[in-house]
This record gives sequence, C-alpha cells and structure tokens, in this order.
Amino acid sequence: MKSTAALKQILVAVQPSVMAECSLQRACQMARAHRASLCILHVQPEEMPPFFNAMPPEERQDIQDQLEQDSLQALKSLSQSWRQGIPDVSHLVRHGRAAEQILSVSHKISADLIVVGLNEQGWSKARFLGSTTDHVARHAKQPVLLTKRPGAPYQGVITAVDLSPASLVILQSSMDICPKAQHRVVHADNLPLVFEQTLIRSGTSKAELQDYQRIRLQNARSRLKAIIRDLPAPEGRRPGLKILQGDTEELLISLSRNGRVDLIAVGLRRQAALKEALLGSIARSLLRQAACDVLLIPYPSRSRTGSQRAG
Repeated sequence: MKSTAALKQILVAVQPSVMAECSLQRACQMARAHRASLCILHVQPEEMPPFFNAMPPEERQDIQDQLEQDSLQALKSLSQSWRQGIPDVSHLVRHGRAAEQILSVSHKISADLIVVGLNEQGWSKARFLGSTTDHVARHAKQPVLLTKRPGAPYQGVITAVDLSPASLVILQSSMDICPKAQHRVVHADNLPLVFEQTLIRSGTSKAELQDYQRIRLQNARSRLKAIIRDLPAPEGRRPGLKILQGDTEELLISLSRNGRVDLIAVGLRRQAALKEALLGSIARSLLRQAACDVLLIPYPSRSRTGSQRAG
C-alpha cells in the first residue's frame, strides 16, 4: 500500500473566543507540519432574537453585515499568534447550521482534514455530540480531528484496528496525518459472551477455552506484524503493536489516561443503511470519556478495499 500525500488543505471551525485556541492551535500545528493551507471558519447561528425579525429588511441586513465584519476581525485577531510558518491562511464567516456549513466549506476548498474543538464556547458538549460532531463525522469524506485540549505537537498516537483490510487504510492515514509521532497499533480481542457460553455448554473446558483465546491473540499478533512490516513508515518509524484482551472501548479509554497518549485514531464506518444513525459506540465513548484528542477516519468504500486486497 502506498502512503498518501501530505495534507494540502486544512479546515478548522472555531468560535471567536478564548476556548477556540485549542482547535486553532492544533490546526496550525498540522498546517505547519505539512506546509498546508489553512482555512479558519466561523459559523454564525441561524437563531436571532425575536425583535430582529420585526426589524425592516434593510436594518436586518446592516446588522448581519456588521456581525460578519466583527466576526471576521475577531478571527484574524485570534489567529495572529498561531499562524506563523503557515504558507496560506484564509478566514471565512458563514451563516446557518454549523455542521452543514462545515461540510459545505470542506467540499468547496477540497479539505484534507477537518479540525473542530469539543469544548468551543457556545457549543454545549451534549448538543455538540448530538448534532454537529455526529453530522460532520458521518458525512465528511475526510478525517475529522476532535480536539479537547491544547498542547505540544502530537507525540504518542494509538490507532485502533481490527483484522479487516480496511483497517490498513485507517492505520496508514493516521501515520500520514501525524508523521513525526510515535505510533502504536492497538487491537483488542474480545471473545463474544454468547459464543463463549456456547463453547462452555458444548463441553469446552476452562483450559481449552484459555488455549483457544491464546491462539486467537497469537494469530492476531502475527497478522498485524506482517501488515506493519509492509507499511510505508513516515520518518522511518515503524509503529509499535499492542494486542490486548478485553472490551475495545474500555481499553482505549484507559490508554488515553496513561499520560503517554496524545491522540487516538479510530475508523468510522458509514454504511448506507445507517447513514442517518449516530456515531458508532466506540467513537461516541471516546469523544465523551477519552482524556486526549480523537481522530475519526472514514473507512474506505468496499470497492477501494477490494482493489487493495486484489493487489
């Protein structure tokens, strides 16, 4: 599998406030590292005070124009201390629903990465997780980086994988986005309870069950080692491998809190039948409980993984 090109265009959605520095700082770090262009977007809400609608159209337009100019100036002031070393920075103010505008702008500028802060002032966590983040992550064609806290450029990145060919794409994308970080591949093997109970009822002893689980872990390690060995490694760094037994969500959340992980990358499946569903349980759990930033990477289409498997 060939490594993808460096990021060329990054979109960050912010509210002009102190809290916006978290997502803006991360976006600027990424733009500098990849020598990418950066578009800073602020979406003004549709909701206006009741008295606004009773005003004459000319006055409403004057107020909206002034709000847009004020927001644009606030964006430029906010980005002033972070934009050094970035080849091209643009500022954009849109009106409407945040998720729809973020997706619209990302398509228009052909963004390679969308960056959004989970703690932006004005977007409550419950509302944000239930609407903007869900909608953007489910419909974005590019990876979405959800930031929780400011900090130095990412050093420790873990990517959660299964044994499907699509996971290879998720891992490579994570390594391409953070080429200078130390990457670790994490695979959690959790024997389904129903299957385990079926084996026990069929007469499988505890020792035999433990042997079976051990073999599953060994097979997973061997397959993932082979995948890692064949991957293009940015900066010549091969990712480490961690095979764990247990619940994927609990293990990832625990790893996020050990002080050595800055970012967790997970794949996000977007099946046509579930297009309007909320985020998957693992992604939602990480957004709510992980102590680090989260990178959501859309799984490739079946045709893409099929061509890779055939090659």
